[in-house]
Amino acid sequence: NSDMEALAIECVDASEPRLSEAVAEAGRIITASAGGTKLSAVLQALGPSLTSTDHTLRARATRAVARIVGATDAGVLDADALGHLVDFLCARMHDYACASAVFSAASAVLPLLSVAPGRRAQIATALLEECDIRSL
Repeated sequence: NSDMEALAIECVDASEPRLSEAVAEAGRIITASAGGTKLSAVLQALGPSLTSTDHTLRARATRAVARIVGATDAGVLDADALGHLVDFLCARMHDYACASAVFSAASAVLPLLSVAPGRRAQIATALLEECDIRSL
């Protein structure tokens, strides 16, 4: 888990081309491990960045989550892992400073939700309730 945590942090701090390499590596590790535990490790490692008062850092960390989820093979993450991620994203919909990153992450997770179809409605509801649609 410490390797995954270090890799997750690198996905926030690195610049290209290492950023793309780190994201791809994280996706491969999550896919190879059958998902949920490693995804939880990513979210825990990024916790301080995801909850930072620094808007830029928070957005970079959320964008890293989006990229890592996008690099993970569909079908690897179970309903519990996806549910945790969707809950986090829905709670972040009101965070206008990183709205773009939240929407990118939600877009990355939507194709994976065949194992948790009710979560699609949760995202749509959060979008309608938490966002000023006129500003999108």
